[in-house]
Amino acid sequence: MSYTEWIVDLLQNENSSYVKQAISGINSPELLHDIALNYNWDNGFEVPNWFD
Repeated sequence: MSYTEWIVDLLQNENSSYVKQAISGINSPELLHDIALNYNWDNGFEVPNWFD
């Protein structure tokens, strides 16, 4: 699985606790930026608000 495929699969996962755990363990600003770029903002702000 490629880096981009992992991000897309993560963001399409319906298990919010899994997504939150996976994202909270990321220490790379570049990876977080790539996740934000691939995030479907029409899905709301639940995921981005976890990190306020």
